[in-house]
Amino acid sequence: MSLKDNERDTLIRLYLAKSDETLEDARYNRSQERWNATANRLYYALFHAITALFVSDGIPVHSHNGMKIPCLSAPAERLFYGRKRKSTEIPLRFR
Repeated sequence: MSLKDNERDTLIRLYLAKSDETLEDARYNRSQERWNATANRLYYALFHAITALFVSDGIPVHSHNGMKIPCLSAPAERLFYGRKRKSTEIPLRFR
């Protein structure tokens, strides 16, 4: 399925808003020393943020498992490095 630019922008904003809200939940749970709930909310905050990144790059993601391969590619490098990793740099998994 191909998205129009305005649809893609809306979807990105929705995923980022969901990520922000989930991060706030994690902060609250941390303040209550609810560590399992904190970890869960952090996981989902990152999941939604990465989904927004993939949508912005036109990479379809339909599940958590669907993120495994794209997370090892250039979009993930851009997320963590701010750009595509140079061939002389150590890959993320070894940092």
